[in-house]
Amino acid sequence: MNSLSQEQVVEFSKVLYTARQSSSEVEPLTKTFTDFSLADAYRIQAHGIQQRLQNREKMIGYKMGLTSKAKMEQMGLHQPIFGVLTDQMQIPNKAEFALQDKIHPKAEPVIRTAFILGEISHGGAGV
Repeated sequence: MNSLSQEQVVEFSKVLYTARQSSSEVEPLTKTFTDFSLADAYRIQAHGIQQRLQNREKMIGYKMGLTSKAKMEQMGLHQPIFGVLTDQMQIPNKAEFALQDKIHPKAEPVIRTAFILGEISHGGAGV
């Protein structure tokens, strides 16, 4: 059930886009507008990814979140969530990651698996 209008989805997406571009902190959207659903959050995410794709980023995979039952319950959800990864979110192997201009840099002590999207070769073997 969606509770946000399309205009609100666009507005929230722009708020997040501007914050990312300027490395500025914003209040969580759930504090700004408390009555939106997981479906609304995915709509905001989809609009944000469209903006990234229009800026020539390429979609390369997905990230799963809230995969533990305890964390799902803490967040009031009943299933894991996912996010889209683009090439600009990727750090090359052995590259340095600068912390300047980051809002709250931190590392999660969790081993994550990322699935990289690729093309399937028509010669038999896939990527």
